[in-house]
Amino acid sequence: PPVEPAQLSIENTSLPLVGVLKLFPGITAGMAACFLRPPLRGAVLEAYGVGSAPDHDAALVGAFAQADSQGIVIVDVTQCRQGVVNLSSYSTSAP
Repeated sequence: PPVEPAQLSIENTSLPLVGVLKLFPGITAGMAACFLRPPLRGAVLEAYGVGSAPDHDAALVGAFAQADSQGIVIVDVTQCRQGVVNLSSYSTSAP
């Protein structure tokens, strides 16, 4: 006899919304702020090298700070898949 297909089951997908933002030279505070607003609850930043971002851009840093103050969890990872990075050449590794 033919086998009956399994019943389709849909689960509640109201889990927190998390997105990925790839940083690049020239990204603006406006671009980041547009991405980093509710209903977003978490963001994975794909930064340069060992996790560097354009920290000289006060407006961009402010967009990340604003998101943090709204309770958006931000995690920083590297875009590099392989290779070697000199950690001492980045401001993120400075004491």
